[in-house]
Amino acid sequence: MAFEARVTEAARAFPCVIVCMYDVRALPGRLILRGGFQTHPLTLCEQVLYQNPHYVALEPYLANLKRPSGRIQ
Repeated sequence: MAFEARVTEAARAFPCVIVCMYDVRALPGRLILRGGFQTHPLTLCEQVLYQNPHYVALEPYLANLKRPSGRIQ
């Protein structure tokens, strides 16, 4: 999940579009929430780009991964 969060930060340096896709049938919901929604500032839904309300900035996200509970504070 730390790698996924760092990809978002690295992508800011390049004029590009990166689309992360997850197989929701194969991954637990918690992993999709933490590894997908919390690591990316924008989401695409039905051809509309949205600011992601679940996004957590890189440093707080990485610090949270080190917490035993893993809960965002």
